[in-house]
Amino acid sequence: MIAVDGKTLGGSRTTKQPATALLATMTRCGQVLAQRQIYGKSNETPAFAPLLDGIDLTGAVATADALHTQHHHAAYLHERGAHYLAGGGRLGVASVACSVPRGGTTPVWRPSWRPRSPT
Repeated sequence: MIAVDGKTLGGSRTTKQPATALLATMTRCGQVLAQRQIYGKSNETPAFAPLLDGIDLTGAVATADALHTQHHHAAYLHERGAHYLAGGGRLGVASVACSVPRGGTTPVWRPSWRPRSPT
């Protein structure tokens, strides 16, 4: 299992330079597999695939926060042989799994959470 997450480095902002932002991937044990700096006014989204390009993802389970619940990220991971579990964001306990129907090529989003029944 690997996790992908972005962070802003505390104390890196100056009057002449914006804060330094990084996107990194790590194992469950905390080993950093790769990291990339996010430049300028960009965000984590375009750096997702380049970050993972140098890592063998075959059979891996990749997790990411809600920012990465995007079709092209799921398709990229599927093409690389990985499974995708994305964070629930505001839903807290929600997570979204991506699976591909037998014989199909289009990822299908299936929420793993269920709404509570009124009591």
